[in-house]
Amino acid sequence: MAQDGNNTLYFLSNSPQRVKLNPAYQPEYKTYVGIPGLSGISLNFSNAFKVDDLLRWGTGDKADSVIYDVNRLHKALREKNSLVLNTEVPILAIGFRINSWYATFDITQKNDIVFSFNKDIITFFKEGNANYLGQTFDWGGLGLKVTAYNEIGFGLSKRVNDRLTVGGRFKVLFGIANADMTDSKMGVYSSPDGDTVRLSSRQNIRVSAPIKYTKDGEYVEWDNIEFDEDAVDAKFLIGTGNLGFGVDLGAQYKLLDKLTLYASVLDLGFIRWEENTYNFKQNTSFDWTGADLSNSLNKDDPNYKDFGDAFEEMTDSLENRFRLTDKQAAYTTMLNAKIYAGATYQLKEWVNFGGLLKASIMDGRFFPAITLSANLRPIRNIGASVSYSMINGDFANVGAALTAKFGPFQFFVVTDNVLAANYTSTRTASARFGFNLLFGHYQRR
Repeated sequence: MAQDGNNTLYFLSNSPQRVKLNPAYQPEYKTYVGIPGLSGISLNFSNAFKVDDLLRWGTGDKADSVIYDVNRLHKALREKNSLVLNTEVPILAIGFRINSWYATFDITQKNDIVFSFNKDIITFFKEGNANYLGQTFDWGGLGLKVTAYNEIGFGLSKRVNDRLTVGGRFKVLFGIANADMTDSKMGVYSSPDGDTVRLSSRQNIRVSAPIKYTKDGEYVEWDNIEFDEDAVDAKFLIGTGNLGFGVDLGAQYKLLDKLTLYASVLDLGFIRWEENTYNFKQNTSFDWTGADLSNSLNKDDPNYKDFGDAFEEMTDSLENRFRLTDKQAAYTTMLNAKIYAGATYQLKEWVNFGGLLKASIMDGRFFPAITLSANLRPIRNIGASVSYSMINGDFANVGAALTAKFGPFQFFVVTDNVLAANYTSTRTASARFGFNLLFGHYQRR
């Protein structure tokens, strides 16, 4: 499950933040200013499974304990699974009208985390290797992408005629930090007699961050890599050493008097990572025939080893085999693009109904979502939406949104899933809220 939220926001009445989802949108007010740091804080989370799929209350003598339920977790997973976390913190947001044009400028700090894994990993821990003697159990599909960057966006929207409005946003990106592991191959081979287990691993990890480590010859050990806190300064937090560019495109077309069509494509772009860049690689295997405890049974044995020492020797052998090689090399990562297509039908002056299709694209995979919404505007200063979304196979998503204006001051809050308040029974959670200053109402309702 890999979705960020904001579907309910797409058709929310009188919200300048809609320009973030469709750059063709023109706010009703001649000028808006997002209150710095508070003009649209956003948090989105999605997971392949619910907390209830992994943890449950025990029974019998374990009735007062929470236990892991691997069988239930295994049943809940798909063949490919993802955990996604996105956050946005607005630093500055302004927009203003010039005749039929609308210009916007914004600065936003963004963070994206995507962890992916195959169901086969859980299958192995659930069933063990007894059913796979003489075979290799593939743990492929492990992936991790962590990206923090600053975005400066310049947007323009043009009302071409009474029916068509088009818009675009050009974005300059400044990468703060990145970790990218997309070429991960791991396997477990069990000999036909079960006496030997071969662990194999091939990793390609690219990192752009202030880290430090020591080497043993030409190799790097995992536990020797650490974050260099002393290198965190203003230049690092701004991200001027890692430059990227992106573009958003959008359009809306009034097909009939009451029917309007919308489309937008977001985050077509890349970041070139050139500062504090490292490429760690690993390609090795290890044959494990068990821990040698023969010298740990008799304390009077001159070669006696404590059980802990024996297992520590085995652990050291694993660490020595699964070390990394390193080099410094620049690299490029792509943004996770998003495609929107939708329509609204204006039933009454104060209410319309919307339908929205969305696809998030990550590593060549599409993650779809469908949202149906009712969008209300009972009076000029109040707007509200209620929605229902089907997000990548998850059908328990009921959303809500509200905008309220008092003088020039506007507050808004949006979520795609109010049911996420019961966090143990949800796969998705999202929230966006903030404050704007609005000046000069442009169009009558």
